Amino acid sequence: MVPLGTGNGRIVQKMPAVVFSDDEDDSIALRPLPPVPENRGPPVIPLATLIDFAVQKIYHELTVLSE
Repeated sequence: MVPLGTGNGRIVQKMPAVVFSDDEDDSIALRPLPPVPENRGPPVIPLATLIDFAVQKIYHELTVLSE
């Protein structure tokens, strides 16, 4: 692992990608990423909530522009 810096008091590390070639068909493959535990992933916002927010924001901007 290669340290990249600090974030929230923790050292952030990057896993080096391993690229290898199969001599038989010359394809290049990357090592798969490790699984992320359920409680450790990024925060999730439902798509319906994002669409609702975008519609409300656009409606507000159109209302302000039409005044």
